[in-house]
Amino acid sequence: MEITQQKRLEKSLEAKKGELLEAGARILRNFEYIPFSISIHHGLDHVIVHANRKAREMLGTDDPIGKTVGELIPKNYKSLRETFDAVYRNAKAHVDGEVVVNSINARGEKIEGVFRRIVQPYRDLEGKITGVVTVNLDISELVATRDANTQQTLRQASIIEALDAQIILVDHKGTVLDVNHSVAAAIGKSKTELIGADFQYLVSFQMKEGAVDRIMDAIKTAATGQASRYDERIVLPVDDTPRRVLISVSPVNGNCSAIREALITITDQTALLEATDRKDILVAELEHRVKNVIATIQAVTQFTASTALDSQIMVEELNERLAAMARTHDKLIASGWQRQTFREILELELNAYASAQSARVFCDGDDISLSPSTAMLVGLAIHELLTNAVKYGALSNDAGKVWLYIEANGAALKRLTWTERGGPKVIPVNREGFGTLLLRSILPSELRVSARISLEEEGLIYELSQ
Repeated sequence: MEITQQKRLEKSLEAKKGELLEAGARILRNFEYIPFSISIHHGLDHVIVHANRKAREMLGTDDPIGKTVGELIPKNYKSLRETFDAVYRNAKAHVDGEVVVNSINARGEKIEGVFRRIVQPYRDLEGKITGVVTVNLDISELVATRDANTQQTLRQASIIEALDAQIILVDHKGTVLDVNHSVAAAIGKSKTELIGADFQYLVSFQMKEGAVDRIMDAIKTAATGQASRYDERIVLPVDDTPRRVLISVSPVNGNCSAIREALITITDQTALLEATDRKDILVAELEHRVKNVIATIQAVTQFTASTALDSQIMVEELNERLAAMARTHDKLIASGWQRQTFREILELELNAYASAQSARVFCDGDDISLSPSTAMLVGLAIHELLTNAVKYGALSNDAGKVWLYIEANGAALKRLTWTERGGPKVIPVNREGFGTLLLRSILPSELRVSARISLEEEGLIYELSQ
């Protein structure tokens, strides 16, 4: 009898093993399409045990398993090896904001670009560090855009200096020593009349009291060796035309160490500064979005790696979460980074992950508008809830249903309830992974609400409320 039971157990284990192998192969196929390289390195020698398509392309081989990066790309491996060693030894993630790569891979192909590199510990089931995980995100286009903006700013500065600007040289007492023709033309006086005049009296023709105070303060600052540069609004006395100008006040040392003069440049920037303001807003918004995306990817990767039971599960969960982020990100790009509604994000995730079960997911109540950053988190949270429902909850059979109710308070969320009924009996587990952290802490913090997760026998209830 015992032998028969043992054979049945062995047969069951073999069948389960086959299922896991098939699932693992499917996961790895999906993992191939992630748009950045991920590789897992084992042991003190950092031997490669897994590499996705992007990683294999960088390494220049279709089969890097069992090798080290140093064997495939020897150039500059020493510094990378030191990073691997430090992460392995100190159990702390390492992030390189910008890594310039210029190497030759195993195929003899040249690898060029700028990458954001994340190296973090990889742990086994017992929490012991057995290797490191490396993520390389190609940010070459972003860096090129940033550098191009920097060059554009420098070119603009050169153009400004070459314009017909008002140039005034004053001494430390504020007496005008020299002016150019543009000053005389703007004020309507000759250079002879202006030289020797009090500068504060001179600028009062073009500036109101507050603007005069600001430029006099800048002259005092120049006397300490510091330059000032700011935009101002003036009125040209010759025709009462309001203009927006760029004011630059720089110290002039002359032939001695003491600062006795200041050079004042007033450049008409009415059109240029308005365009620059628009550009700065767009660049700042772009940088903020990219930083948020990278920070989210880093957090998702770190928490997924630290909570996954093994490398295959880590690959599956990371692939699905990054795919959910990519879907929301693509939708935001397509809409020009406009606000999204909750129902739009829900429909996006249903179509991608649970289209067959979507008829059993009901959404009632209000709809709320989400900012781009909030939409990314909401998309990830809906993905976690749907994943759990499809695998273990109400959507894992043919009878279960999910009810989603939303109540708004103006533009803000007042209450959201996700209720599952008709699924298998809920069996609570002690392990809490990234999904629990996202639903219990990260999303409520973003929406400024409190969260409650209730694992009732009839099904999961997730609630957000003010």
